[in-house]
Amino acid sequence: MMANLSIVTIVNDQGQYSTSRRSLERQGNGRFLQFIPIDADGVGINASTALNRGLAMAESEWVLLVHQDVIFPIAWLDRFVSAMESLPPATAVAGLVGIRPNGAFVGHVKDPHGHHRWLPMPASVVSLDEHCLAVRKSSGLLFDETCPGFHCYGTDICLSAREHGFLAMVIDAPVIHLSGGRLDASFDLASRWLLAKWGPTRHYVISTCAILLREAKASNLFRLLRARLKQRKSFRESFCRCDCSLLDDAEPYVTTRAGL
Repeated sequence: MMANLSIVTIVNDQGQYSTSRRSLERQGNGRFLQFIPIDADGVGINASTALNRGLAMAESEWVLLVHQDVIFPIAWLDRFVSAMESLPPATAVAGLVGIRPNGAFVGHVKDPHGHHRWLPMPASVVSLDEHCLAVRKSSGLLFDETCPGFHCYGTDICLSAREHGFLAMVIDAPVIHLSGGRLDASFDLASRWLLAKWGPTRHYVISTCAILLREAKASNLFRLLRARLKQRKSFRESFCRCDCSLLDDAEPYVTTRAGL
């Protein structure tokens, strides 16, 4: 039983953070919840450095790393704990949306793009969306602080986990994420960093939850085409909207549309 949980959040909007925090505080059910806000902008650090500082302060075995614009529905914490306790013992990283080794999406989320659910879950993945991650502290895994800015660290820690013999998994515990993400110049910088780091061992084809990263090499043409087709197919299929009611009660907490 997960008796306590540390929640790390990079904060630059106190209003959003307060709303997100309240939506989780209401469902503690006797568990100790340790909230750890990190002001990355205020001290001029990137996401990986900020999250590692949060991990160092965390008192729980599993540490939740969540964006400030995530809203948690009623009973989410019980659902999360149940899902986490059913994962294989080798799991070191978990999240709510990811990419399977074959390039297909898997997960469950509601965001500005819609309410989507990709099966099967749980599932092993090579990339996780950063809006909500969980890291097992005793695994010793940390975020690579050379990763620039605030993108691609979810994929990097998944690949690091797999390299060290751990699993990265997606569970079915949906939240409302108020931001759909944006691919800007900072994402381009981080994606180039990711491809330079992992390209040699990933055949220069890396699937992330945002886009497929690749480098033009004749030797990886088949892998590139296969991953691209699988990712596009599963993305299209996700637009068959999920009709579950798990997120309905969280709607009153949705007060803004911007965030990290």
